[in-house]
Amino acid sequence: MISIKKLSVVALALYSQFNWATTVDGYPSSKVTYIANFVWYNNMSHPLSDGQYIESENGQQYKVQNDQQLDLSYSSYPACRDTMQYMCMPIPAVTAHVVKSKDGVFDKPVYFIKGLNVTAGGINASGGEFNKYWNDYNLKDVFKPLLETGRDIVFIDYTKAEESVIPQSSQLIHFVETQLKAGNHQSTMMGYSYGGLIAKQALNLMESSRYNHEFFNYISIDAPHKGANIPYTITDTIGRIKGRLEDARGCSWSSACDKARKNARRMYASLTEGLAAKLLVTGNDSFQYFRKLADEGYPSTYNVAFSNGSYTGTSTGLPTNSQMARFEADYKVYGDTYYTLKSLSISRQYKMGHYYRSHNFDNAPGSYAITGQMLKAFFDDNGNIRRVTNNLLSNNKKPTFITTASALDLNTNDFTSAFNPNSVSTPFDKVYAVSGSNLSHTNFSYHKDNLILEVKKAN
Repeated sequence: MISIKKLSVVALALYSQFNWATTVDGYPSSKVTYIANFVWYNNMSHPLSDGQYIESENGQQYKVQNDQQLDLSYSSYPACRDTMQYMCMPIPAVTAHVVKSKDGVFDKPVYFIKGLNVTAGGINASGGEFNKYWNDYNLKDVFKPLLETGRDIVFIDYTKAEESVIPQSSQLIHFVETQLKAGNHQSTMMGYSYGGLIAKQALNLMESSRYNHEFFNYISIDAPHKGANIPYTITDTIGRIKGRLEDARGCSWSSACDKARKNARRMYASLTEGLAAKLLVTGNDSFQYFRKLADEGYPSTYNVAFSNGSYTGTSTGLPTNSQMARFEADYKVYGDTYYTLKSLSISRQYKMGHYYRSHNFDNAPGSYAITGQMLKAFFDDNGNIRRVTNNLLSNNKKPTFITTASALDLNTNDFTSAFNPNSVSTPFDKVYAVSGSNLSHTNFSYHKDNLILEVKKAN
């Protein structure tokens, strides 16, 4: 019971911090939050859902009737108050960080839905990332010129990448559009990485609910419309290490071995289950997931896609069987002493529903998120595995994460060749990619001017 009370206190603290009005680089800023509310009864073994609501910037709460579809009207939500019999547990699920232009009038919103974190800990989502995008990723270089010309920014920040994030994000955006927006100017929906898929589905949900929205354009930034790729050699190596540790006798009696085994389990799960199973081209759930997206199609807006990968056919410099790294285990229970990571043709592991003639995704033109530094973190800091060589660090090679073909949803079976962005076959109305070398997945500077240009097409 004590731990639950602590959780409730933490949840309330998080809840309160999402509602402070402030400024960002001089621009007025506030937050509107979608709350999943729970209660914990003294005689119950687990908390129970108590509904969902949206808290506006003035602190007023509005009930969400159904968290699986778009509600078009709102009623007041009765405030939950702790009693001797139960405790309230409001958990922020999705937050709209509203930044107004200097005219102080919220009337021309540009909604930006963030992506996932791709780190040595796997693929995941966490809240409170507005500052990271604004400052560390330099997204302010795109946002500030828009703010200066009267556009307003709404940064959508979700805490968990579960299926519910789509209706929750759509509901929160609908609230901001209908309750906070002034006038009838056209809005822009912008989604980055996995956020590009959420943004597309959120718009589709709005349209299927017969909500007459005011969105003119949907802008996808380096989103995996046909899947993402983490080099399968990493997954395979972690799986081998995990298998050795699972079979090692007495591993539970050794603190070092037990820690290594738990790390290997966690790392392998992060690359094969949950989001990875849906989004990776090797994922067991990817065929069903992307087939559903394809069947759903695109919203009726003006749709534009950006890729941080090359359209001139520039590869990542990792042809099949290129050595990426070599590691050594620190103690015998791992089985093999050395583990060599090589770029692979993954035709046997490829699970997507569309056909490509080549399956060496590691070498395809595209943006990169997996680097030598990430591989170092994967192995040096997990399970007592020592780095021997790391060619990605020494040669500055960067395996493809989201291929150009995927980011632009190209109608092609060849993701390795150069193409003309002005005549390529794609469901998007217009596409942009990189002339020359591939960029980091988090690079917004190359496309800055064209991103601003496409946003300004909304009246």
